[in-house]
Amino acid sequence: NYPYYVRHFEAYGLTKEIDWIEYQMTPPAEVPERVLRVSKIVQERSHVHVDKVRSAKELSRKYGLQFMDVFDAAYQHLYNFQPMTQRQKEYYRDLYFPLINFDFVTVIVNDANEVVGVGVGMPNISQAVRKCGGKLFPFGWYHIWKALHAKKMDYFDLLLIGVRPDYQRRGIDSLFFADMLPYFIKYGIKHVDTTAMLETNNKIHAVFAPYD
Repeated sequence: NYPYYVRHFEAYGLTKEIDWIEYQMTPPAEVPERVLRVSKIVQERSHVHVDKVRSAKELSRKYGLQFMDVFDAAYQHLYNFQPMTQRQKEYYRDLYFPLINFDFVTVIVNDANEVVGVGVGMPNISQAVRKCGGKLFPFGWYHIWKALHAKKMDYFDLLLIGVRPDYQRRGIDSLFFADMLPYFIKYGIKHVDTTAMLETNNKIHAVFAPYD
């Protein structure tokens, strides 16, 4: 936001309650050996693996709404969190997941075939939105579609990462990066923007600490 926003609100006696922080990460030229090594150890110790689903239909057929339940469970202790209703979960699943390139979806499951972790990202569509002037029709949709299905891209938005509470602090995040980094390299991505994260959420900050 513009700097005057702060002055405007403070003039009314309001004070900051919490900040959200975003990172911009530069993907490495190759997947770090440490990430591959740690992810292999985590898979063996925690009996988990990445199931590389390839479509929204496959995701729903195999796991129903488990992946939405993971986000609810992972975020339940965070500031200002509100759980989703069943109707909301179905709505967001049907609205967003058919649009996503599943190269950028990481689903982690245990030996009981339960979803314990989910990571989701998508190409940044800011330039496409500017090109279409905010209008989907008659031809604006094409710019959005092209951006979502690009084979090469400079900017990428990492939208969500969630791990079921009973699987946190086990190094599960290494599986996300072991899975996603090769695709960042393949698509020539230069900048990865994270979603907004609470300044007090030290667990997620630690996930990004090793990267540039």
